[in-house]
Amino acid sequence: MGNHGIHRQRNALQVNLTRLKKTMSGLEMKQRIVAVRGMGYRLETRIGSMKQLWRITERYYPWLLLLLGVDCFCAIILWISDIEHFNP
Repeated sequence: MGNHGIHRQRNALQVNLTRLKKTMSGLEMKQRIVAVRGMGYRLETRIGSMKQLWRITERYYPWLLLLLGVDCFCAIILWISDIEHFNP
């Protein structure tokens, strides 16, 4: 009897999650329910289409280039200081 109760609860959870996912999809929500193996479920934000992702990338492109430049500059400075440290 105990195992049947657990299976019913799991089935009821699955049915309710399926209904909730369907409702959320119909409302075009940005979040979705994702199963996390061994843990449960979590809400995850959808990124959307590649077009939306590209718009976000374009918006932050100058800042990304600036960060890349600063990172390269710091790497070169560290490399030069490391070379000077090992030369007698």
